[in-house]
Amino acid sequence: MNQDDGSIQVYEDELVYAIVPKKPAANGHVRLYPKKEFADIESMDDALVEHIFSIANVISSALFEITQSHGK
Repeated sequence: MNQDDGSIQVYEDELVYAIVPKKPAANGHVRLYPKKEFADIESMDDALVEHIFSIANVISSALFEITQSHGK
């Protein structure tokens, strides 16, 4: 799904969404955001932080497979 700012949404669930920015910093750059706003990570409950890191792991594994960049 393309966003208004030119980024591409690559994941979404009830708690988070992930985008590839219009101008990624590097090949495979993905940003993962909680849907609810927080001042900082310490303000999030442990379950949400765990979910974010779990989804980040899934996305990074998929990117490693797609880009064939395992530890290179």
